[in-house]
Amino acid sequence: MAAVQAFPPGTTGRLFIFGLGNVAGDLARKADEAGWSVFGTSTSQEGADQWCKAGIKAFVFSDETELSAEALQRLRESTHVLSSVPPQPGKSCIDPVIQRCGEMLKGKSWVGYLSSSGVYGDAQGRWVNEQSPLHPNSGTAKNRLEAESLWASLPGQPVHIFRLAGLYGPSRCALQTASQGVARIVVKDNHYLNRVHISDAASACLLSMQKPKEKTTYYNVADNFPCPQAEVNTLAYSLMKMPVPDPVSYEEAVRTGQISNRMQEFYECSRRLDNSLLKSDLGWQPQFPSYKEGLVACLNASQEQQAL
Repeated sequence: MAAVQAFPPGTTGRLFIFGLGNVAGDLARKADEAGWSVFGTSTSQEGADQWCKAGIKAFVFSDETELSAEALQRLRESTHVLSSVPPQPGKSCIDPVIQRCGEMLKGKSWVGYLSSSGVYGDAQGRWVNEQSPLHPNSGTAKNRLEAESLWASLPGQPVHIFRLAGLYGPSRCALQTASQGVARIVVKDNHYLNRVHISDAASACLLSMQKPKEKTTYYNVADNFPCPQAEVNTLAYSLMKMPVPDPVSYEEAVRTGQISNRMQEFYECSRRLDNSLLKSDLGWQPQFPSYKEGLVACLNASQEQQAL
């Protein structure tokens, strides 16, 4: 078993991130601002260059490109490692990070993996916690569950697995679809979706980095208010000062092609994520407890950006 070292607030380590996406990228910025040494990867040289310009050294890591000698050295020297790289689809799940760099993940103070709450599947609107049954209903969710198993099986290395709710932030939220007039008010009985602001998800990871566990641990990462997507879209239209479309039943929306096949997958699952463990274990409190505070903050951020 790897030695577990506490990193209380005010102390720093060396963080290596596979995949500087939405949550991982925000974590990189938060950790960098807190004084951590941060390195990461992008799937393209252009993406890596943009991160370097922002002050975070990034390397290319993709299906076609292996880590450079410098990147491998930074990975060896790291105390903390996070992966946001999704598994490769196929008959048997392949996780690119474990497959190509798994041996270098041993002996770290903290290892984290960003997964999806889709692993729970449909709970018919019931609350689910980290001990709830796992019944993924889509190929993507099944791959995620297989990837979780691969990460949890790293020999001698505890892994912190974050089951993320639907992510949103200033550049990706209901405000964009409402402004284009394509956010539907779809009504389905007993249907709940879960979401979390990207910044809050990143904060959960940062807190976990400061409190590493001696065994593999799972966390639901969601805000306090699972609700129908129709409620979110209605507020988005109101904030954009646009008329709210008439509601449509889920069955009618499917029949008339008003929602995509991907969105249909979401509507086929209803669950409410219990975030109690994240709060009690790490002291996490979301800055945006519900979509209401989150959408207002997204609108303010967008307006501030436009004013620059």
